[in-house]
Amino acid sequence: MALPLTKLAWLVKMNLFTWLLTVLGLGKSAAVLVKKADGMAAKEDVMAAVEAYKEAQGSDPEFVAAYDGLGKLFFRMGFRDEADREFAIADGLEALVNDPNNVEAAVKMGRAFMDKGLNSLSIRYLEPLLANHPHNADLLKVLGLNYRNTDELKKGRECLRAGLDLRPCDPDFYMYLGQLEIKAGNKAEAENLLNISRLLSKALADPLDAQSRHELMRYFAARGLHNEAAEYGRQALQIAPENAEAWLYLAEVYQTQGLDPAALDALNQAARLLPEDPRPHKALGALLHKMGRFADARSAKELAQVLEGGQDGPMDAQQAARYVKLLLGRGKQQEAEKRLEDYVRRWPESQDLLLLQGRALFKKKHFKEAAIILSQVAQEKEGWAEPHIWLAMCYQQMGDKMSALAEGQLAIRLAPKSHVAHKVLGDIYREQKKFSMAENAYEMAENLKASQKKK
Repeated sequence: MALPLTKLAWLVKMNLFTWLLTVLGLGKSAAVLVKKADGMAAKEDVMAAVEAYKEAQGSDPEFVAAYDGLGKLFFRMGFRDEADREFAIADGLEALVNDPNNVEAAVKMGRAFMDKGLNSLSIRYLEPLLANHPHNADLLKVLGLNYRNTDELKKGRECLRAGLDLRPCDPDFYMYLGQLEIKAGNKAEAENLLNISRLLSKALADPLDAQSRHELMRYFAARGLHNEAAEYGRQALQIAPENAEAWLYLAEVYQTQGLDPAALDALNQAARLLPEDPRPHKALGALLHKMGRFADARSAKELAQVLEGGQDGPMDAQQAARYVKLLLGRGKQQEAEKRLEDYVRRWPESQDLLLLQGRALFKKKHFKEAAIILSQVAQEKEGWAEPHIWLAMCYQQMGDKMSALAEGQLAIRLAPKSHVAHKVLGDIYREQKKFSMAENAYEMAENLKASQKKK
């Protein structure tokens, strides 16, 4: 069937028009494609319209109407993220015409360009802004990613490192740098960076994750970021205050920062939680000495040495005896007795250990055996008052009043300021019904004890 003349003439006219546009290079222009896409969108030919808008963007990647039209179409379709991406590019292109220094609009546009794979175009717009905004972390992040995607690894690393300096707790920077280092073949550094990113993300997601914060403290300290290390250490200990290792490490961080009083508090917490561990006491000794508290430093160092002897085995009999005394002072009677037995076999001539053995026998009410050992110590160490004090108590329990009195009085002569010696002598006087002498001895013992406590 033949077409009507008017319709045939119209078709010929349209073919000539299309041919003319093609000859002039306008047939595939962004403007024409956008107009075509608008028409398709109006007719609800959605998929064809999408393709036409994308073709327009391919024809001219900087044609605002192509992004604006596609954004509106995506919005109608319910694809909000895709719509926002298109609008970010349209808004950015328009904003930069009016204000070439609008870094916020440029960053949003650059991120959207990157998401569409237009990395080179993103770099072209963002790179000139870096001179005026060298401390804009978002600009550095997006620009660094675009460089990474275009295999400009050196520039990408520089941008991402600069951004990381500005935001040392941003997990994105560690993740992107880790990915870049994988590309560059630096596997160990990549694993470190990616692990930090993972821990930061976990800490952000879980306010009660103490372990991640503890690990972050160590990572940051190792990288010289002591402020961040201290912050995550404090957070970890607020959640889990009984973590002794965290207190120890936080003390090291504080000392690196020059915060000695804070380090002292942290070490005291560690020492409280690790009473048998020499490490906090040794660290306390060094810190207290640095702070000019020499007597306290000496006590802490001596305690550390005693604990080291108990932990690793004492180097000599004196260290062994001090460790047994420490155990007795902490109420660990059974462990002290077992250790003492082993140490006496190892150093049978040690008067320090024999004195402790005599004391142990007395407490078990083996008074005769105790007196034999204590007499030996008293003969070997004529200037020691302590064996005479224990001998006085042994003889008193054995009913040998004269020997008890003699040993008690000898102890007073050797240690006139020992409140224990005066109290023991008072007990002996009272047992022998010498009440006025007992009262005097007790009074002297109380006065000496109060004086020593005050001092």
